[in-house]
Amino acid sequence: MKIAFILPSLANRGPVIFTKYLIDAIYPYCENVNILYFKDCPKSMELNFSVKCKKISFFEKINLSQYDIIHTTMFVPDLYGAIKIPAKKWIVSMHNYYKDDVGMLYKKNPLKKKDI
Repeated sequence: MKIAFILPSLANRGPVIFTKYLIDAIYPYCENVNILYFKDCPKSMELNFSVKCKKISFFEKINLSQYDIIHTTMFVPDLYGAIKIPAKKWIVSMHNYYKDDVGMLYKKNPLKKKDI
């Protein structure tokens, strides 16, 4: 089986760490596993994966027909999947609440004072 994982970056963050554990568990049983990611991160924050990683652009045409399964994690990869990946090959992992995650990522506090 050939599987592509599409990630926002290789940063050491919860959903990416989960994906790394998933890849480490299935890699020995697959013919080919690759990671496609959108953004660079500082090397000090980057996870080391045991499979080939390739940086891609959201607007780049990528031949995904070679994969049996395409797995996306987090907002940008999920959006990419919704637009460009055939539903019969696409698996989505939802690990977070998008509104809260984006708010924390971009330094906006998603919690209102009344929630604290």
